[in-house]
Amino acid sequence: MDDEKTNGIRERFQSILTDNFDQLAKDLQELEPKDRIKFILEITRFVLPTLKSIESKESLTVEQPLFDITTLYRNKD
Repeated sequence: MDDEKTNGIRERFQSILTDNFDQLAKDLQELEPKDRIKFILEITRFVLPTLKSIESKESLTVEQPLFDITTLYRNKD
């Protein structure tokens, strides 16, 4: 589905939610907590943009200490 159609559907769905917000809020209160959370998570995928993972091309540099402190205490006996 192209972006224009997807955006149109998303806008219509947001409109339906907005127009029925009060009734949805009442209906949600009647659900069990686990069902309420499930419903909210299900509808958010239609309203919120989908997040995608990204990969960084930058490398992480970790500075090494000048010496290992454990070597200071070895063979002290």
